[in-house]
Amino acid sequence: MNDTCQRAKELGAPFNCQICGEEERLMYVKDRQELLAHHRLCFSCCFWVERFFRHISDRTSFIVEGEAYIANPASRAPRAHRGHGGRVFRFHTKDGRIVISSDVWHQGTVPDQFRHLLPDNATLGS
Repeated sequence: MNDTCQRAKELGAPFNCQICGEEERLMYVKDRQELLAHHRLCFSCCFWVERFFRHISDRTSFIVEGEAYIANPASRAPRAHRGHGGRVFRFHTKDGRIVISSDVWHQGTVPDQFRHLLPDNATLGS
């Protein structure tokens, strides 16, 4: 048995996620295994819980029509190293701000069980 499988066995894997009910087998690096096992979360639900905490404290985290984005308005990275190849995005927030960035990273579609925690807070415009 390899170290990852042994560690997962020690942490009580597999178990069912307390949010979505999916089985978690803990096949990740040690720190991630411990976090998932401690909170009894699958990898996906843990990702969205972490996104929630970032979203409430980060003014560059946007949800548009159920899609999550992170923008880096001050990016100086070469265009080839920017999200979406350096395409310019213009976010219009519900609090009246306009955030323009050519370094935007799509985080995925917010799952239904997290939409109440991660509601739309912006639109995309020109």
